[in-house]
Amino acid sequence: MLNGCIISFPSPQPAPEQYEALTKELAETNRQLTAIAEKLQRQNELPSGGALTGLSRPGNTGSAALLAKIEPLKTGADDAAILRFLNRIKIASMGQNAYSPTDPQVTLLKSIGPGHLALLLPFVSDAGFYHLTYALPALVNDDDKDLLLKSLAGNPRLLSVIVARGWANEAKATILGMLKNGNSGWEIAQAIPQLRLTAEEEKEVIHAYETVNNMSQLFAAVQGFANVDLTAISNRAWEGHRYSQPWERNQYALRAAERGNVEALGALIRYVAVSPGDDAMHWDGGNLRGRLVAFTGQSADAKKMLAWFEENKANIFFDVVEKRFKVR
Repeated sequence: MLNGCIISFPSPQPAPEQYEALTKELAETNRQLTAIAEKLQRQNELPSGGALTGLSRPGNTGSAALLAKIEPLKTGADDAAILRFLNRIKIASMGQNAYSPTDPQVTLLKSIGPGHLALLLPFVSDAGFYHLTYALPALVNDDDKDLLLKSLAGNPRLLSVIVARGWANEAKATILGMLKNGNSGWEIAQAIPQLRLTAEEEKEVIHAYETVNNMSQLFAAVQGFANVDLTAISNRAWEGHRYSQPWERNQYALRAAERGNVEALGALIRYVAVSPGDDAMHWDGGNLRGRLVAFTGQSADAKKMLAWFEENKANIFFDVVEKRFKVR
């Protein structure tokens, strides 16, 4: 809560002999931050209610004014200083909803350096503190391996640094368990090349791709499996995700359409026809409207393409040689 500036954060579980001193330091931190927030409020830099929208940079990436006042952490900082540093960055990032590895918060967090993973772990799972996930590879060393592997089940964001370190196969059972949760699809997709999977475990990955939300990124891994029928997999995955959010549904529809699924083709044409300007497929490296023109040979005018589809859908077939939809 920023009104009154009562700052809450996960407890890092300090050692008993450090607790009293740490508590005093954090109380002083809260007092200082309260004064800063009240000053900004008086200066009308901080809107009432604590929202930082008035200070946010384009794209809602946090408060440039507050971030500019934060200096990188000095080498040798103790736990209390690190916690104060984390909380200042969190306050400056309030309201942020777009994150990038190039955000200034990431650079600041990297200044913490390795050797503090146990202190940082509770913050990694904070939904509003994704910067720490980007910074984490710079904040761990080989001594952190066991703690990372043990903590992964309760904190899926750790997977990216485990993959970066080449330790994914040692967490294989945990990673396969994560397939059922409907999150961390991108991180799991990055991990799979490091996993030594059995044929049955590959089937688990395929099943997750076909049926679990937020696992569309697994397609790259599925493509690499031996002796798989990508047409059948793509058709089942489309059936399993036809009612998902558009960004995900369209990925499955496109992969099915690429392999001749007329129904998936129709879903994509309808989407473009009713969503003008929303046809960029950044995750696929191309424009959906352009792909549909290539598939059908029709005009880029989505409404005309839809009229063509509705008129001929009973007679549309896929030419597997030319990779195009035609009318009998």
